[in-house]
Amino acid sequence: MKLENAKFTVTVDDQSGATTGIYDKGNSYNWILSDGNWGLVDSELLVDGFTTQSVSQKDEKIIVTMTKNRPIIVQIEKRMEKDSYVETYIIKNEDIVEYFMTKDCFGIPFPYDCLYTPGQDILNKCCISHVWCGGDCSWIYSLRCHGDAPYLVMKVTEGAIEDYSIAYDVSRTNNGSFYRGAIVLHPKSCVIAPGESKCLEFKYYFTEEKPENASLTEPNEIRLSASKYSVLQNEEFTICFESNCMWKTLKLSCDGKELPYTFDGNRAVSVCSFETTGERKILAEADGRKTWIFVQVLLPVLEILKRRANFIVEKQQFRYEGSKLDGAYLIYDSDNDSLYFSEGFGDHNASRERLAMGVIVCKAIQLEYDDVKMESLRRHRAFVEREMFDADSGVVYNQVGHDSSELRVFNFPWMSTYYLEWYELTKEKQCIINAAKILLNFFEITNCTRDAQCMEVVRICDALQKEGLDDLREALKTKFLRYADQIRFGKANMKDITHILETSYVSERPNEQLCYLSQAYLLEPKDEYRLKAEDKFLETKAFFANQPDFHMNCINVRYWDRYWFGKHRSYGDLFPHYWSSLAGWGMLWFNSVFGNEEAKKLAERNLTGNLCVYREDGFAANNYFYPYKVKQYSSKEHKPHPCMEHGIFYGKKYDAWANDQDWALYYALMLIE
Repeated sequence: MKLENAKFTVTVDDQSGATTGIYDKGNSYNWILSDGNWGLVDSELLVDGFTTQSVSQKDEKIIVTMTKNRPIIVQIEKRMEKDSYVETYIIKNEDIVEYFMTKDCFGIPFPYDCLYTPGQDILNKCCISHVWCGGDCSWIYSLRCHGDAPYLVMKVTEGAIEDYSIAYDVSRTNNGSFYRGAIVLHPKSCVIAPGESKCLEFKYYFTEEKPENASLTEPNEIRLSASKYSVLQNEEFTICFESNCMWKTLKLSCDGKELPYTFDGNRAVSVCSFETTGERKILAEADGRKTWIFVQVLLPVLEILKRRANFIVEKQQFRYEGSKLDGAYLIYDSDNDSLYFSEGFGDHNASRERLAMGVIVCKAIQLEYDDVKMESLRRHRAFVEREMFDADSGVVYNQVGHDSSELRVFNFPWMSTYYLEWYELTKEKQCIINAAKILLNFFEITNCTRDAQCMEVVRICDALQKEGLDDLREALKTKFLRYADQIRFGKANMKDITHILETSYVSERPNEQLCYLSQAYLLEPKDEYRLKAEDKFLETKAFFANQPDFHMNCINVRYWDRYWFGKHRSYGDLFPHYWSSLAGWGMLWFNSVFGNEEAKKLAERNLTGNLCVYREDGFAANNYFYPYKVKQYSSKEHKPHPCMEHGIFYGKKYDAWANDQDWALYYALMLIE
């Protein structure tokens, strides 16, 4: 079945009633997964699902009727309006008792085209979708990974959405980073009395305006926003309520207290500040319509650094003379108040990303010298050089005991940064030599064709010049510029997914490339680097949105890392995960080189938002699991990878492990350096 107007072509399965295609008129790109269950209440995710009873087309409308084992009927109407496509859901209770419609028994799946198939043209043939569930102000907008318009925007024009879940069909992929899963929207929980009904309506547009900035065009449409979503104690910021019509009553409140405001046309503006740290939910109620935003009040970044370093030294260092792990900084489990280590699971060992803890302690000592921290850091360096690094060859090992059974090149730049910060602390010449040799070894092993985070090449080159190590500086510069050229010409295993990469193209790769092209321009100011960096800035922006929630605002979604780095191992949306900060890192470099104020503002929001994982006592959670829940299931006969097992995982919580998240704090320190 097909519906068309001047802007849209929409196809619908005539058996199930699922929407199978949404196309910009005249364009062959399908914004949704054609073999998904778009718009059908999904029994795979929910406790008591609905089944399709009939699908019909009449008067340029498609009508789908669904029921469940009790006489609860969902009638779905799909139709075209002038420049938009509309889906309306009427939930009728024809039972003799009330129907309790909750997040556990009702949700509508929307499987956008977020399956990054190996070998596919990711930039042009896949999209990234951003969701905001804010009651009467809720939306999803999607854009292709290259970042250019048009955008597919969905607004909830009737009814309220209070949360979302993820339906993760493991049969689609054996690599969790290649597929995000379907977004499942949950309407506001309510009780539908016998004979009554509720209505939800979704309107779709192709537009060049993102929903957080677009004009309010729908009847009674409202929006609540803030000038900042991460603020310091007693720092003033503004809250803005907007509507496209005048309201009779309006209430802004937080923590049960009303907030004063002033009028500005169809806007109300409130100037706020908070004396204590913590997370705040700010509510707006206007003529019965409700929405909300989330703001966090933070300690200063340097205070977070100090407390975090104290926690690492006091609680996360293993001390046992004669042990191979003596001096290591390890994972801390806040549930059990204990250290955790697993040699058999690389992301739970004493190596790899956990070098960030040493970097953070080093940064804290640079800020304020402390004998206790210095003794701890020296002990950690002794562990590193005894077990993980060979200074003569520049090899970084993946496990303790100079274990060379797996050469993981991701480890090299992190170790290089570790020695860069040791150099900044002590001005020990050998440390900057180590930092440079490690990167040279990385480029040699990978032939300048592998992605990697955390290469601070410009800073290392500057230090080499100060030390008179001109030959080493020139060698590093030459290799790095070759690496930048590989990015520029799309030859660096970065354009498409290949089986040798740990993760897909999504999120981090454009961020890294933006950073490295900016650094390359400082070393060799070619227009080619600048122009390509501008392209990567667009791609970087594509992977985050401006939802009015500090967890999500300018934060890249990561949906595979909780399995690998968190205690509660599952897939699903993480807002934030510490590698979300790579976007802020890349944008800060882009701004520092090219003077882009938009990049500077977005970087600040990204990096401060990531700091929500830090508690006042110095503990820091690996991530925040954002959806209401994630259901991993298989729609086909499929033997999944062991990491893709079936199950239901509930969210809205910080992970219990402190594991690796300190790279986010390291990048946030760039805001004040």
